[in-house]
Amino acid sequence: ILVTLVVYSVNQGLDPDEIEHMHTTWLVSQGKKVYVDFFQHHHPFLSYMLVPVINTFGPTVETIMASRFIMLAFALVILLLTWLIAERVFGRREIAAAGVILTATIGSFYMKAIEIRPDVPQVLAGLLSVYFLLGYYDNRSLRNLAASSVFLAVSFLFLQKAMILVFAVGAMLFYDGLKKRIKPGHAVLYGAVFLLCLAPYYIYLFLSGSFGVYF
Repeated sequence: ILVTLVVYSVNQGLDPDEIEHMHTTWLVSQGKKVYVDFFQHHHPFLSYMLVPVINTFGPTVETIMASRFIMLAFALVILLLTWLIAERVFGRREIAAAGVILTATIGSFYMKAIEIRPDVPQVLAGLLSVYFLLGYYDNRSLRNLAASSVFLAVSFLFLQKAMILVFAVGAMLFYDGLKKRIKPGHAVLYGAVFLLCLAPYYIYLFLSGSFGVYF
């Protein structure tokens, strides 16, 4: 499965969304402001991440392939996290292996996880958030709690779709705080770290005059 995923990454034709994201990356590399100088309805952090790639290779096919390989690496880490989360939750390697196989063979993952799109790092960061949150529930480690909150914020900064996970995690922490399963202060800390991680981006939007256009 992994070998075919690599082959598919190299040979699959470009999706129009990939062209959009690479064009946005090129515009950002030229000093253009997202939301102000051109239309974009996604968060621009994928483009920020890929600017060094386009600066290295220029507007060439090599830039596309290098970006594809980055997405492929992310996809492989997603499968690893799927294994680790399943093993932690169920305690059985067979179930973890089944989870990885099912994930890797689902069409929406197999065909899209190797494409240049913000969904890939968004899912990766979201899974890291879940992994560290499970670690917090295992040992009540504030380090795991903070790491989970940071990665949840990163997931949102890559793509607004992460709000689904944000609401789910927020509701779970709120409920567990009410039921005294966790310290209410820990839930507040989680929210504070999350907002603190988002703050620099929104301050930048405000100072650059992009905030009103963003909404």
